[in-house]
Amino acid sequence: TEVKLNDDINVSDDDNIIKWNFSLPVVGGNILDISYYSLSYSGEQILTKNLIFNDVLYSSGEKTTGKAEADVIDVRFKLFPVMSENVKLGLIAGLKWVEANALISSAAKGRQEESIEVPLPEVGVSVSTQIQNVMIFSEICIKPWRYFWINV
Repeated sequence: TEVKLNDDINVSDDDNIIKWNFSLPVVGGNILDISYYSLSYSGEQILTKNLIFNDVLYSSGEKTTGKAEADVIDVRFKLFPVMSENVKLGLIAGLKWVEANALISSAAKGRQEESIEVPLPEVGVSVSTQIQNVMIFSEICIKPWRYFWINV
């Protein structure tokens, strides 16, 4: 059974988000980006349908609480083989390391928890240009992990 914490247990997606980012210039105008995200969402609700989480059945009408937390480290290297006075064209290679934890609990069934640690690769292109004194940039990344369901 697919569990949608936001829909099924009213887990809010705006509780806590902590983020920091460093961009470090390296040889030849290339860039190493390092980011960290810490996400924490929680909520509670009386279930409107039966829900199976971690092989435990939570019944319709049961009051449940849910929490989802994730820590993400994102490391990306931007290589710029094409650079002119006003235009930079680059390639991006990156890896996200995700540690996520979800839990559901109720008075009748207790607490069930599921965790995952997974590396997620990405590749892409970066284009930036300067028009007068305004820098315009765009990045397009292919994240192959978005196209597959990961079962752990």
